[in-house]
Amino acid sequence: MKYIISTIIVSLLMGTAAYAQSECEKDYKGTACPAETSRQQEEARNSQLDREHDKKVPATEVKKYPTREEILSQKIAFFTQELDLSPEEAQKFWPVYNEGGKKIHAAHKQVNRTLKEINNALSAEPAASDKEIEALMEKYFSALKAEAQVQEEAYEAIAKVLPLKKAAKTFTLEEKFRVMLIKQLRR
Repeated sequence: MKYIISTIIVSLLMGTAAYAQSECEKDYKGTACPAETSRQQEEARNSQLDREHDKKVPATEVKKYPTREEILSQKIAFFTQELDLSPEEAQKFWPVYNEGGKKIHAAHKQVNRTLKEINNALSAEPAASDKEIEALMEKYFSALKAEAQVQEEAYEAIAKVLPLKKAAKTFTLEEKFRVMLIKQLRR
């Protein structure tokens, strides 16, 4: 019933609009209909405003993101400055830091792979059994523990070549640099 009523209303409105247009054409033979003229004037005004706006707003440039090498050189400069590394300290620090970073990265990738396995098992059809989910969760927590162990070993290795405060600061600088990089990329 509602559909029929709404259809009638729409057809009445459309008929009224068509009737008004035809009456406008009858009344203003040889000249433009005032309603049509005002619509054309409005379109011309909007077009003019769009052109003016386009002149004021520069075309957006494609963002150039830094390369991996540029990020790495920024990180080296940032750490060297923040840790106030002497040339001797830097010479000992960077090989140890890079080796630890590779191990931490590999351990973190394993954590992410395990999370992906859990996600796939949860969204699979048919759903994974509780025992499978429990086994995946144990694997996940083992991967997290392994990552923490690798980070601890990296800290101990860095603490052998730098004073303890500087060694501890390397881990806070990781996060500080990551946040700085994200802010830089958003600009």
